Amino acid sequence: MILTVSSAREFIPEFNGNKEAVLAEQIKVTHAAPTMSIKEKAMPHAFDLDGSGNFSTHVEIDRKRVIKAFDTKLTNLGYEKPVGESTVKGPVKVTGDNKVIMKIVTAEDLFNAPVEFDPLIDELYTYFQNLLNTKVDEKN
Repeated sequence: MILTVSSAREFIPEFNGNKEAVLAEQIKVTHAAPTMSIKEKAMPHAFDLDGSGNFSTHVEIDRKRVIKAFDTKLTNLGYEKPVGESTVKGPVKVTGDNKVIMKIVTAEDLFNAPVEFDPLIDELYTYFQNLLNTKVDEKN
């Protein structure tokens, strides 16, 4: 049986009223389609063995690992800060009013951003977890 599956996907988060924003200004998240390789990277299983030979398994919650596993790229996302406030990483754009616009393009940029972006990280983590845990309808 041959299934047709898109190798790239796009997600529009609800973060900060994003879905109500003008289409050209909406935050867009493009990412790889879920694969078993991504699932293993995002959710590695750890096994614990006790002295009696009994073992248990658990999965650690690592939001960064999950979001990065999907080769996540963000569009139309950033924040503004004064020039010279601190050393910064990632793509920047200097404006005429002595401010720097820090662009958030990758998962790494997102995790280096201020804590105000934590709800977006939670939303992306939940979205990707749902993709990884979706069951295929075997009746098709």
